[in-house]
Amino acid sequence: MADIATQICNIPPTFFLDFLSSEEEDTLFMNDGEDEFVFFAIMCIFSRRNLARIAHYFETTVPRYHCDGFRSHFRMTSTTFELLSQLISPSEHIPKGNAFGRRPIEARKQIAVTVWALANQETCRQISDRFDITMSSVSRCIGRVVRALVDVRTDLIQWPRG
Repeated sequence: MADIATQICNIPPTFFLDFLSSEEEDTLFMNDGEDEFVFFAIMCIFSRRNLARIAHYFETTVPRYHCDGFRSHFRMTSTTFELLSQLISPSEHIPKGNAFGRRPIEARKQIAVTVWALANQETCRQISDRFDITMSSVSRCIGRVVRALVDVRTDLIQWPRG
């Protein structure tokens, strides 16, 4: 896939004129020095940074963990993780799809991100790098999964009686 900045650079400048009013368009062509600045500003708005991240860690590396390796990283067995995933994946707090924008993060990955965050002392930046998602997505995943856990807490937590 070609870089989005390259794709934007290949768009004819007249395309961006549709977003300007007639007064802005007149001002744009009166001062040639600002043409480049406006084009660069528009390019920055529509392009995303390509950050170096660990690609496909959750999809390829995590399934290869031995039982002890999985348990040492996630502080639970893979069987317990699967049961937890089946329990809270249907939750209304974890979105299943988007009307627009990027593809949603699958429920199992959101649960893994949250369990990793709770089980390890890593920052959101480190977790986002490991799971190949943005830092804001890490914090949203944690919030969603924790809300889903709160909903099923009575099924999971049993307090001692008397």
